Amino acid sequence: MRAGHQGGRVRARTAARLAWGLCAVALAMMTARLVVVVLGGTTALPSGFPPPVVQAIEVIGFLGAPILGGVIAAHRPENPYGWAACPVAWRRRGSRA
Repeated sequence: MRAGHQGGRVRARTAARLAWGLCAVALAMMTARLVVVVLGGTTALPSGFPPPVVQAIEVIGFLGAPILGGVIAAHRPENPYGWAACPVAWRRRGSRA
């Protein structure tokens, strides 16, 4: 058997590391987006984009989702809601940042 697997199942420790890794990547992406929004706050935006203040509030409002997903997935790896919440930064308008 390969390390980290027991009869086709992932060990709890491996799942926790993966969950916190996904959480860290999501938070890094959200932080990068927030930095871009703050530094580019005076730049003219194309039509259809919300103002920088709204974009910053949106990012801040979703910071808890990957953290909650990491906690759930690390403690209950069989729960799909934790795994779905970890990469929330990849789904939240990543192309606008």
